[in-house]
Order: sequence, then structure tokens, then C-alpha cells
Amino acid sequence: MQVIDLSKNSFSDKSGIALGPVLAANDYLEELDLSWNMIRGTGAVAMAKGLKVYLFTQPTAGRCLVSHNII
Repeated sequence: MQVIDLSKNSFSDKSGIALGPVLAANDYLEELDLSWNMIRGTGAVAMAKGLKVYLFTQPTAGRCLVSHNII
């Protein structure tokens, strides 16, 4: 799967914490849309850590949309 749209799903910190390791282990994702959710605090930090691993290990890393969350 290359594009995942998870926008407008009322995701919370727990979702962000769960997604962090998934993002770090991903090899194929080109775009992830998490906009218009409620990810903040610890969830946002966990996602950022996962994205950091992904972005620095994958030469074809895409983009992650996180606008309109309470970060």
C-alpha cells in the first residue's frame, strides 16, 4: 500500500502511539494523511519518532499530513 488516508477518524494519542512503530517499520508508504484527528502530546511524539526512523532510512520516503491536530 502506498497511500493511506486516515484523516477525520477521531484518532487520539493512543492511535499515535500505536502508529509510531508501524511508521518506523514501513518500507513502501509514500503518503499518510492523518489530518483532522485529535493526535497530540505523547501520541505526536511517538509518531515523530517513528517518522524520524522512516525518513532517514528510506530513500523514497514520502509525506505525512498532520494538519488540524492538537499538536
